[in-house]
Amino acid sequence: MTDINKIKRDTPLKDVITKLQENDEIILGVAESDLINNYELQDLFSGTRQTSRFIKNLYLGNTLTTYNLFSGLSNEAGYTIWRYPVSNFVDNSVNAMYLDDMKLDYRGAATSETATSFSSILLLSGTTYTDDTTEAGTDNGVDFRLMNHNSESLLIGDTNTFNGIDFNFATLGYGYGLHAYYFSGTWAELTSTRNGLIDDTSSFTSNGRISFTIPSDWISGTFNGQNKRWLKLTTDTTPVSTATSYYIRPDDSVKNLLSLSSDDILDGNWAWCYYNNNAYVTLKNRGGLGYEGNEWLRIESSDTNKQNFFVYNHTLNTSYQKADWTQTVSNMVGNYAYQQKTSRMTISGTGANPPVICLLSGTVDVTNANRVVIQPYAASYNSNPAIFIVKRDSTVLYSGTYVAANILPFSPTVVDTTMDSGNKLYSLNVQVFSTGSNTNIIDFGILSVQVIK
Repeated sequence: MTDINKIKRDTPLKDVITKLQENDEIILGVAESDLINNYELQDLFSGTRQTSRFIKNLYLGNTLTTYNLFSGLSNEAGYTIWRYPVSNFVDNSVNAMYLDDMKLDYRGAATSETATSFSSILLLSGTTYTDDTTEAGTDNGVDFRLMNHNSESLLIGDTNTFNGIDFNFATLGYGYGLHAYYFSGTWAELTSTRNGLIDDTSSFTSNGRISFTIPSDWISGTFNGQNKRWLKLTTDTTPVSTATSYYIRPDDSVKNLLSLSSDDILDGNWAWCYYNNNAYVTLKNRGGLGYEGNEWLRIESSDTNKQNFFVYNHTLNTSYQKADWTQTVSNMVGNYAYQQKTSRMTISGTGANPPVICLLSGTVDVTNANRVVIQPYAASYNSNPAIFIVKRDSTVLYSGTYVAANILPFSPTVVDTTMDSGNKLYSLNVQVFSTGSNTNIIDFGILSVQVIK
């Protein structure tokens, strides 16, 4: 794709106009291309019976009957946090929201709406604990020091698990070699590869966040007589300059996730997040008096200005993954994906070992699958055929007899619910056995073989 032209402050005016015209053509072309892609995706969905993974282009409060679903959480310096109810939402990094077609920064799912402090902040020096919980939960006030030696550690505890810590330093540190640990019965280290650990503070040299993926084996432990979910920060070096902090607070509340810098506000870098069936979005809340309801809005703005902003002057729309979506992968069986049926056939036999007809043979990728489902098909038959699904090692995944009372095509049938995790490849042989002499089976086969992940 052709790159969008960048406009700088020192770009000559005539070049600005040319570049903007080129950008219009580029954007129009991309939009037309995406429209074709959308048509193709619709065809794929209809042809494979897949369900859409995302709710797409859901408009928020853009009508006179829905704008009042927006409610204000808080007015901040330069922006207001608004909430709007959404349903069937699951956190995914590709979720998106647009304000007047401009993409907003998605900051993930919060674990609370307004939590602004941890329940315990302890500095451990030797066997002595210093409790800095009160100061750590105060935005402004007396600063408190962090570790000043490699024998000290900072313990951060809360009733529930958390996935980030926000630091605002009074004095920046220098010379720290930070390590982060969580309590799992013993102290286990968080890493970037295993836990997605990100240190935006660069070892206490700037304000920022330390974030990570919550470990599944994080449990409560008791330190200084307090039973919490504990995270411990240590340094493997003695710092040259000891960091002091105004506050240490949870990174994953709505208010903290959507905290904007003065540069964000000036540049219009608005953000959004999700919590408890609501989407939260930041919008400008100050400007000229004549522009309220046009360029900016506050919680206390009049109903008329809210209508003007959400209904007439701006559009907010979002696309996000559905919480009830189940990934269904239709794998190739032989050279077919769907509508694989046998030709007209007659099989007959008697005794304990009737003849076998192999309808389909192929491989099915069941990487991290939960179950395999088949949907048998029969146009007509005059006996009770038996069907078997056989794995490469001859293990029978499914066997069953279909009787004439069944509705055709048969309901999907689970054939394996004991998948091992990891990468596996099954070679399936779908077979039909006759169940008596002179058995006639006409147009009997498999409509689909699916892997549910």
